[in-house]
Amino acid sequence: MSLLRATATPIPLFLFSVSVAVLGACRPHLTFDPVARAGDDGVLAIAAVPPAINAAGTVAFSGLNAGGSECLFAGTGAPLTQIGFGASGVASVEALKIDTAGDVLVLATRAGSPPLRGVYALAVGGSSVATVYEQVPGGALPPRRDLSLSPNGTVAFSTIVNGMGALLRGPVAGPLASVRDGTGIFYNTLDTDVNDAGQVAASMEYGDPTKGLARGVLLFSTPNPTLDATTTAVEKLGIAEGPAVSLNAAGDVAFTVGFTETLNFYDPPDVADPMHLVATQTLTKGVYVSHPTGFGSPKTLTTIATTADGFASFGRVALNASGRVVFEATLPDGTSGIYFGDHPSSDFVVRTKDFQNGPKPFLSVSLGGLNDAGQMVFHAVDYSTVHDEIWRVESP
Repeated sequence: MSLLRATATPIPLFLFSVSVAVLGACRPHLTFDPVARAGDDGVLAIAAVPPAINAAGTVAFSGLNAGGSECLFAGTGAPLTQIGFGASGVASVEALKIDTAGDVLVLATRAGSPPLRGVYALAVGGSSVATVYEQVPGGALPPRRDLSLSPNGTVAFSTIVNGMGALLRGPVAGPLASVRDGTGIFYNTLDTDVNDAGQVAASMEYGDPTKGLARGVLLFSTPNPTLDATTTAVEKLGIAEGPAVSLNAAGDVAFTVGFTETLNFYDPPDVADPMHLVATQTLTKGVYVSHPTGFGSPKTLTTIATTADGFASFGRVALNASGRVVFEATLPDGTSGIYFGDHPSSDFVVRTKDFQNGPKPFLSVSLGGLNDAGQMVFHAVDYSTVHDEIWRVESP
């Protein structure tokens, strides 16, 4: 992603609604557009939930309105559209996404005895809450904190825990169907993503015939393929891994690795025979993009950034159709930020406690969504006032 490093003038609070252009010799033009600030324009508070952005650049985020009620907000800046939950009992939003049509999906809890967790749909400008999926008491396990929504409104998420549940996919209006049931081979999903073609990428524990219990990023298009018939972006990782996952329209996958991993591939792929070892790949802690291949085959990987480049740890990652990658990372000195390449001193969008680059200094920053136009959104906390803010970034 061609983003810049440059000098900018901090925004006075009374000019918060004015966008800022950051120019520099090292990086191309990049503009920071303020979308929302806690305490302004009917937004009492902003929740620490990653904000979302759709193909048209509309941003959605969770917070409290001026009356103190939990609701969603959508727009590109003031005035924002408030999307209330009404009498539905839905609250405690954990994750949200927005598609091109303006459908907003949330993973949240609905009040009841007992309270139930589910996926609910709301529309920008609408007045009702539709249930996409809801936990049944004593039945299916609730979804984890993952929630995926493609630009055309294809939904995906997982309820797989300990080999029970399903990886579900379908349109916002339903019905949803399983593309992979949990079994004694497929279990414990942490994160998912879905594209317009209906491919679902899942960070999943699975039983590897050459390693035993392992974790990988597995892709599913048609229901319930066998492991040998499954495409993978990465496999044979340790179960302590919890890779963040982002799937683009081309079927490529960006993911993170938290430990040094050695991946051994054999022929045949389901027999750990040292006489038939065909490839070994070593991955260090970092961010990678994979061009997925069939299970058991070596992976074609592009390294985006690793700890060898000067990073200490990595968080969420996003990949768009043109192959642009943005990711969260922390440096050894504790500085955190959103980056797009392997040079932490220059390949950054925004960093904490930075008084020279970007629109203003922040106490914290966290990555939201990235669309195919190269627009991204992030959540930040103002360094001086400790107000939560939402920003949209435009790149050429």
